[in-house]
Amino acid sequence: MGKYPQCKAGSRWRSGGEANPYADEPGIAYAYDDQVQNHKQVRMGDVLFLRNTDRLEGIGRISRIVEDVADKTFRRCPICGSSKMHERLRPPGYKCVNGHVFDRPAEITCCVKAFRAYFDGDYITVRRRITSDELRPFQLQNSTQMAIMPIDLIGLSQHILSFAGGRQLACSVDQRSARSRSHQRDWISERGR
Repeated sequence: MGKYPQCKAGSRWRSGGEANPYADEPGIAYAYDDQVQNHKQVRMGDVLFLRNTDRLEGIGRISRIVEDVADKTFRRCPICGSSKMHERLRPPGYKCVNGHVFDRPAEITCCVKAFRAYFDGDYITVRRRITSDELRPFQLQNSTQMAIMPIDLIGLSQHILSFAGGRQLACSVDQRSARSRSHQRDWISERGR
């Protein structure tokens, strides 16, 4: 079974117009850092399935990865330091996994290794709406938090080809994927919008 990265594209935080902490360039590059679980699994030649919180946005093959250093802001519960929290519809605005409620998360800035995976023209925007629920059976790890996780390439490709522009997509994913199968480490990334 081929494993390919699924990547959520866009801002990880949903509240009121906050800037995207990642410098994704849709169709051009996918940005991530060394604090993202599975970041070491992304390699040149991999096929990335890019999605937001509710649908698949596109598919691209990584032609090169550029490494840099950057500052990253982490949000934590100000009471216990947990990073697992969600926004609430009523005040106070946040609640962590340990039950603490608070108005704003604490912000901590750290230096990280930043990566940009470029597609260099080898990218297809998915025209038909393929929902997150449709993608879930092809995810090889069950997580709503992970930005990068493996998927079943063959199963997802067959699902997409069953209704998408089959010939063009088949050429871009199926035929080229044979080149990448030698290391069997292709992954999917998730960043919530």
